[in-house]
Amino acid sequence: MSMDSLDGASYLWTGPPNYTSTNRTISRVITAVNQGGQYKGTVSKFSCTSPATTQQVFAFTNPAVPTFTQTGNTLTGPAGMVDYTWIVNGMDTLNEHIRSITAPFSGSYVLVVTNAGGCSNVSNPMEVVVVSVNSRQDATGILIFPNPAVDKLMIQKKAGADLDLIGIFNALGQAVHSEVKTNPTPDGWEVWIPKLRPGTYWLKCRNNLDVFVLPFQKSE
Repeated sequence: MSMDSLDGASYLWTGPPNYTSTNRTISRVITAVNQGGQYKGTVSKFSCTSPATTQQVFAFTNPAVPTFTQTGNTLTGPAGMVDYTWIVNGMDTLNEHIRSITAPFSGSYVLVVTNAGGCSNVSNPMEVVVVSVNSRQDATGILIFPNPAVDKLMIQKKAGADLDLIGIFNALGQAVHSEVKTNPTPDGWEVWIPKLRPGTYWLKCRNNLDVFVLPFQKSE
């Protein structure tokens, strides 16, 4: 912070908690919250003192080490932060930057929170086990099973429905499998998934002109 230069003048800065300086220009490293607040500077010459110029300085501390809870597949971090970054297995950063998310797959989760001052802190890792969702069926009458699946996923449809495109996406929205299906077996369409890592995925299919998406789990 600086005041205009004036020959023969003296300068005085004051600020919290008991800060004073007689330099025209000051620079201060803020190391505590109580050092933030209003700073005032005056110029004096010939026994006359100028009105004070003021500068508001905001000081923030790092947030406390965050903790988060798991209820079903829902993970919830602490309230009052402006950003939430969820990291899985030390490398996968999820797209959601919100307080509560649905865990897409089992693994070691870490939460990084950031407060209004831009200060951050990171949680301790927590092992999260995604709860099985069994078989899933949507309004189009499409059924996928078994769920969780190990090597093969089966897709069944209601009478009159047809499937011509199948895609599988991971929790980051990345396509990990795609194929065209034309001739089902008597039990339905087979989708082989032995190379997928364990976790939660989304199956996206086109049924005539409709597109539907259903989650499933891949297990060992």
